[in-house]
Amino acid sequence: LFLWYHKVPMLRDVVISDPQVILNVITKLVECKHDPAALGAAGIKSSWCSKFQNHAIISRDILAQKCFKKHFTGHAFTIEHFIALMCHLFIMVCLDNENSQGDNYLMPALLNPRLDKEVYSVKQLVEPLLVCFPDGCVPYGIFSSLVAF
Repeated sequence: LFLWYHKVPMLRDVVISDPQVILNVITKLVECKHDPAALGAAGIKSSWCSKFQNHAIISRDILAQKCFKKHFTGHAFTIEHFIALMCHLFIMVCLDNENSQGDNYLMPALLNPRLDKEVYSVKQLVEPLLVCFPDGCVPYGIFSSLVAF
């Protein structure tokens, strides 16, 4: 199995021969999401721990930590390649504007689920929610997170 995304500028020169590295990083993100102590043990700043735990916001700083960085192989597959791939597959979406480098990413599949009692305590008259994604595609996980409301 080879993965090559030649239409994605950042991934044009990258051929992924073993997707296990991608799965390892995603698995570690899920583990850290469900084990807050793991984030602290990894040396991640508390401000980023809070953003990740409460809002599923990931930064390059988080991915550069030792527990994640060990999965990236020098220039062959970097953090930038991982972010480009996740954004291309709509697993992550950039939260920064187009002019910035993009250090904040939302991974909707890692958003906290709503408990039934929380859902029913929401007021009946809620203003409509408008979410716009410039690429025209909804990232994976966002629909299931919004459907609770």
